[in-house]
Amino acid sequence: MIDPDNRGFNWTTNIAFNAGLGLHIFFNRWLAATLEVRDYVFNDKLENTNIVVGSEQNPSTWYGETQLTNNVQAQLGIALFFPFSFEYRLPK
Repeated sequence: MIDPDNRGFNWTTNIAFNAGLGLHIFFNRWLAATLEVRDYVFNDKLENTNIVVGSEQNPSTWYGETQLTNNVQAQLGIALFFPFSFEYRLPK
């Protein structure tokens, strides 16, 4: 078992790439529901689960393999478009 008192991990900055799909469902000219699914992909260092007795407090043994990680998020929201009423006028 890994004792959290023996390990402390620092935050690091990772470069992430993302791809997603989204849509607006319009109820009228100024009100819509927003749906979106987005996947953030990045390389992440995983914690080493193999513990060598006596080296629990050695920081060089805390990390294991690096793995491609997918962080998928889904969003649901309401969109309001201002002004509520408008009229297009074309130049003559």
